[in-house]
Amino acid sequence: MKYRAEIDGLRALAVVPVIMFHAGFELFSGGFVGVDVFFVISGYLISTILIEDIEKKRFSIVNFYERRVRRILPALFFVLFITTIFSYFILFPSDFKDYSESLFYVVIFVSNIYFWRDSNYFSQAAELNPLLHTWSLAVEEQFYVVFPLFLILAWRYGKHRVFWMIVVMAAISFLLSEWGWRNTETANFYLAPTRAWELFAGSIAAFIVQKQGVQKNNLLALIGISAIIFSVFSYDETTPFPSAFALVPVIGVVLLLLYADKETLTGKLLGTKALVGVGLISYSAYLWHQPLFALYRQKYSIDLDFFVQSFLIGITFCLAIFSWKFIEKPFRDKTFSRKIIFTSSFLAGLTLIAISSMIFTTNGASYRFDLIPKPVPWVNVKCHGIKKIAQLEKPIEECLGASPSPVKGDIYLLGDSHAAQLTFALEDVAKQRNVGFYFINDGNFPQPFYQSEVVNNPSFEHLLKNMTEGDYLILTFHRGHLNPSRDKHYTSEYLKTVSQKSALFSDNLEKMILKFKSKKIKIFLIKDGPLLNESDNSVEKCLYEFIKNKKNSCSISFTDDDSTRYLQNQVFENLDDSFDFVSTLDYSSELYFDGYFSPISENGDYLMFDRHHLTKKASLSLVTFFNKNIKFSYDLE
Repeated sequence: MKYRAEIDGLRALAVVPVIMFHAGFELFSGGFVGVDVFFVISGYLISTILIEDIEKKRFSIVNFYERRVRRILPALFFVLFITTIFSYFILFPSDFKDYSESLFYVVIFVSNIYFWRDSNYFSQAAELNPLLHTWSLAVEEQFYVVFPLFLILAWRYGKHRVFWMIVVMAAISFLLSEWGWRNTETANFYLAPTRAWELFAGSIAAFIVQKQGVQKNNLLALIGISAIIFSVFSYDETTPFPSAFALVPVIGVVLLLLYADKETLTGKLLGTKALVGVGLISYSAYLWHQPLFALYRQKYSIDLDFFVQSFLIGITFCLAIFSWKFIEKPFRDKTFSRKIIFTSSFLAGLTLIAISSMIFTTNGASYRFDLIPKPVPWVNVKCHGIKKIAQLEKPIEECLGASPSPVKGDIYLLGDSHAAQLTFALEDVAKQRNVGFYFINDGNFPQPFYQSEVVNNPSFEHLLKNMTEGDYLILTFHRGHLNPSRDKHYTSEYLKTVSQKSALFSDNLEKMILKFKSKKIKIFLIKDGPLLNESDNSVEKCLYEFIKNKKNSCSISFTDDDSTRYLQNQVFENLDDSFDFVSTLDYSSELYFDGYFSPISENGDYLMFDRHHLTKKASLSLVTFFNKNIKFSYDLE
C-alpha cells in the first residue's frame, strides 16, 4: 500500500481533539468525534491492505493478524502494566477492584461491552476510569476479527458485489444507530453493530480509491476538513452519538481520503511535518492520555486548571514519543520474529489477566488499608435501571401497577438513580401507612424532558390512568441533568446564563403536570441531595482521612451545594408557585449540620457510596422527614 502522509496528518486531527476533550477544554466540546475519525481511517487502511492482498493472491490470515498484533498489543500491554502499577498506589480498594475488572475485559478485547454495562461515556465516573478509552480499541479489534473473514468468504461473488454488500451493511448499521440513540443510548455509543458503519465508510472509500486513485479536488478536501473541525467545536455531550450527526465528521474523513491529494492545499496542510509527527505517535498518545488524566483526577481533583491540563498533555506526548520509539517501532519493524511477537503477547496478556484476578479476589488489594468495606450500590431495587427493566415482560405495569389501586394514599416515584436512592425511605413510609409504593427508573424521566419537546410519555400516561384521588406522585433527579456538566459544582451566577435545558425541561414538565390537575392527587418535587466536592472522588479516601484525622472529612458546604442546584430549584419553585397541588421538598436539613455535610458519619459509617449517591443507611434516616412532609396540605374538595 502506498504511503500517504496526509493520513498521518489526519490521525493528528483525530487524536488532538480527543485529548483536549478529555483534558476538559470546553472549546473542544465535540472532541470525542476524533474516535469516529480513527474508525474511518482504520476501515480505509485495513480494507486497502486486504483488497490488495486478496487481489494479488497473497492474503494470509496469519500474516494479517501478525500485523495487527504488532501494531496494537505491545504498546497497549506496556501502557496497561504501567497504569496498573500507578493505580496500585493511587486507587482505593473499590476503585482498584473496578479497575481490575476493566483491565480483564481490555485484555480479552471486549472492554466496550464492559463499559456499556458499567458507565456512561460522558459521566464523571467515566472521567475517573483509567481505561475508559480502550472501548474504541475493542470495537476496532472486533472489526479486525470479523471483517477479513467476511471478505475472504464473500470475494467469490466478485469485487463489485462485495462493495455493495458493504454499502448495505453500512446502511443497516447506520439505521441501527439511529434507532439506538433513541432507545438504548449507552449501548448505541459503545457497541460494534452501531459503530460498524463508520468503519465501513472507510472501507467504501478504500474500494473507490483502489479503483480510481486519490483525486485532486481542493474544494471537496476543504469541505472534508471543515466538517471535522465543525464537529469538534460544535458538538457536545448532548449530541446524540453515533447518529445522523456523526455523518458530518465521517463524510468529512471520506472526502479527505478520496480528494485530499498531496497536491491539494488540504493535503499539503495535513502532510506538514508537525501534523505527520503527531500522527505517527497518535496511537501511543491515545493510549497514554486517559490513564494520566484519570489517575490525576482520582488523586487530586476532577477539575483541571489550565496549568495542569497543559502539563498532563505535555507528559502525554513525551510518553507517546517514548513508547512509539522504544515499543511500537521495534515491534512493527520486525525486530522481533513472529514467534516472539505471538508468544510474548500471549504471555503478557496472560500475566495481565492473572494480575487482574489477584486484584479482584483481594477486593482491590484492600490489605493496603484498614477500612470497612464500602457499601455496594443498591442491587435489590427492582425497577432501577434500563438493563434491569429490559428483563421485565411488561415493565411499566410491573413497576407502576397494572390497574388502579383501591387504597388511598399510594406513593409513586419517578426519576433517575437519585430517585432510586430514596426508595428505601419512601417504601418504609408506605409500609407504615399500609399503602402501596411504586417506582420506576426506565429513562422516561427526566432525560426526554430536557432533550426535546415531550408530547406523550409512557410512564406519565400510565400514571394518569392508574393513580387515584389521594395518591402521591414524587419526582426527583440528579440536578446536574439541567447543568452543563452533571457532576460539577457551579455558582448560581454562572447557571443563570445557561438555562436552555432547564427552560425546555420546565415547559415539558408543566405540560405534563397540567394533565394531573383534575386527578386530586398531590405532586412533590424533591430537590436533589448532596454532591461532594470535585476533589473528593473516593468515599473510601474520605473514610481513610476520617480515621486518620479523627474528624469529619470531605465536607461540602450547603451554600456551595445549593448553588449548583440553582436551575433545578428555579424549575421546581416556579411549578410550586403555579399549581396548588404541587409542592417542593428539600431533605438537606436532615443531612447538613451547621451548614456542612460529610459522606462519613460521626460513627465512621458510609452515608454515600460515591460522590452523589446515598447509601441505604442514609436513605433510611429520611423516613421521619418524608412521613411528616408527604401529606395533603389543602382540602381536596
